[in-house]
Amino acid sequence: MNFIKTLLTLLLILTAPAAWGAGPYLVCDPQEGVTDYKLVCLNLPEQQYPAQPDGSAKIDISGIESASTQCELFAGAAYTIDGQPQEAIEWSASVPFVLGRPGALQSPTNIGLRNE
Repeated sequence: MNFIKTLLTLLLILTAPAAWGAGPYLVCDPQEGVTDYKLVCLNLPEQQYPAQPDGSAKIDISGIESASTQCELFAGAAYTIDGQPQEAIEWSASVPFVLGRPGALQSPTNIGLRNE
């Protein structure tokens, strides 16, 4: 029985990182009719990402290295003419924000146990 527990624990440890995936992610709530998102950040190339099937965004931002970057996010909807999708995308007004990435992790201080 201990062998099975050990094997299951080892299997969970080895497969857990694959389940976590990459990240961190920039996310937003579902938006009706949105087909694409455009992320424009200062000193970085403009990137376009397909929306999730429900119109939400899940954008992997692990490639952005700086501690804080000024960015704008645009939601886009593909044109349709008589129900036929077209190549052009109509973009929303921008949503500006500052993307902050934490620095190195630090251990908490002034934490301890005491008997009273």
